[in-house]
Amino acid sequence: MATSCPLTTGFAYECDETTGGIKAGSLLITQWENVTATTVLAGEITALTQAATTEFFRYSIKKEMVDFNGTMNHDPALGSYYVEDILTAALINLSKEKNVELKLLAGKPLFIIVQDLNDVYHGFGLQSGAEQIGTTRSSGKEYGTMNGYNLSFTAKDTNWYTVGSSVVASLVVNGEAT
Repeated sequence: MATSCPLTTGFAYECDETTGGIKAGSLLITQWENVTATTVLAGEITALTQAATTEFFRYSIKKEMVDFNGTMNHDPALGSYYVEDILTAALINLSKEKNVELKLLAGKPLFIIVQDLNDVYHGFGLQSGAEQIGTTRSSGKEYGTMNGYNLSFTAKDTNWYTVGSSVVASLVVNGEAT
């Protein structure tokens, strides 16, 4: 029986050498419309063009305060396929400046990049942008609890994407070198 979607590889047992988590300070965000062109090869963004005078902004969030979870969705009856990712981040210290910035983040679709602890960059929102779907704030109750915000972003794309390290190195990040 011939198939038009042939498998291309299998997976061997791998060494136990991965680490969960996102690198502290690696959350990069720009408005989705600022990404004007991309090249994707085998699930990796190998080229990205930013609109002139636009920047990615670095949200320097501490270690073990950012994560993402994705779900691959397929309906065989309809032949549809998409992936949905939810990225969450905890931002400590309530402030009027953060209140304003968080409202701006909710205003338009975003493109987000994070680097995991295995040095892999992941991109979210390539097709139609990631959206801030909810943010909560908390004063904390006891001395040892967090005073700050919990942010949630969701992205629906046609694939999971990694981002080449050379692409990240070429980004304009709020006036800094990446």
